[in-house]
Amino acid sequence: RDQMRDKERAARKFINERHEQATTPAYKAELELALARLDLTAEVGKPDAARSICERIASSAVTTELLGRARLLLLLAFAELNRYVEAERIAHEQAGQVPPAELIETVRWLDRTASNSESELRHRRFGLLMRVLLKPVLDHVDDLSPALRWEARLRHARALLFTGDDSGARKALSEVANLPARARDEDYKDLAEAYFGLEAYELAIDVQRLRARRGRTGSLAWFDARYGLALAYYRAGHEHEALQLIDATTILHPELGGGALR
Repeated sequence: RDQMRDKERAARKFINERHEQATTPAYKAELELALARLDLTAEVGKPDAARSICERIASSAVTTELLGRARLLLLLAFAELNRYVEAERIAHEQAGQVPPAELIETVRWLDRTASNSESELRHRRFGLLMRVLLKPVLDHVDDLSPALRWEARLRHARALLFTGDDSGARKALSEVANLPARARDEDYKDLAEAYFGLEAYELAIDVQRLRARRGRTGSLAWFDARYGLALAYYRAGHEHEALQLIDATTILHPELGGGALR
């Protein structure tokens, strides 16, 4: 968290310096939206400050593109502040107006924020917002690039999971093809967690194995994948494999595999 706060302060300083040098209203607004996005960072952000920035920009005479981005960021701020009625109103308003890539980016943020919460109500509310934003995307899913099509279907499955529709999520996941060639580590993690939520532990094992192989040995992403694999082994009833994996990680990488994990 200390490193995270250092990066947040450095990013804020960078944006503020560029804002002082900006000469056009549109560029100033773009930098302010970058600041709002920073204020939506989990644990170190200030969602009420993000809300204030977005409301001001959304009511000003900037470009249509910036207005759309401001409204989506305002949705995220409202969701983070548990103001779900306002967030849902914006979701319905923007769903048919914003390009699919921007809608999916917003859904991705909602997904990962919900994943970091243990609140069942938060899961359901965020899942509902995800479903509203994804509806127009899924209505024309065949028009998307393969990578966006894959992510739209994954996010839809996870939204169904969050809202308690396990059978719908299982069906949606069955339509998720192989991961795109340029899939991010986070995509692998989200897919594994979706399988985990459906108690499809053997499939979660396969995905976490792939994730660990792709990661740089000793990196935090690699360690997270190893931990995810150990947990999937354990849930699948392979306790011996889980123990072996944790012990090997602890011995080879004591800075990652000891302490809190033990």
